Amino acid sequence: MKYQIKHTPLNAVKGTELTFENVENLYIGNGNCCRCGCGGEYYEASDEFSADTIKDVLKKMASGKYAVESIDDNIFEIVLRKEKSYRGKNKVATLYMKK
Repeated sequence: MKYQIKHTPLNAVKGTELTFENVENLYIGNGNCCRCGCGGEYYEASDEFSADTIKDVLKKMASGKYAVESIDDNIFEIVLRKEKSYRGKNKVATLYMKK
């Protein structure tokens, strides 16, 4: 199944088709910190138990309800929840695509 994603790379909006088969992994956790895994969890596309979680994020990105940011058509991110506390760490979902 293909998911049509509208995303914002730097200053322009463009559309890209992503497939589950092209996903390397998914990070869900704090957005305003490093991505070493200390602030969230990684889901590997090769792990059959992670497939539903990854497909759910692809559906959210394709829904048009979330602003999708991207880097080099390789990393795609949405904010799942805005944190209003003093820490200001948003919960994000970041897809890393295979190169």
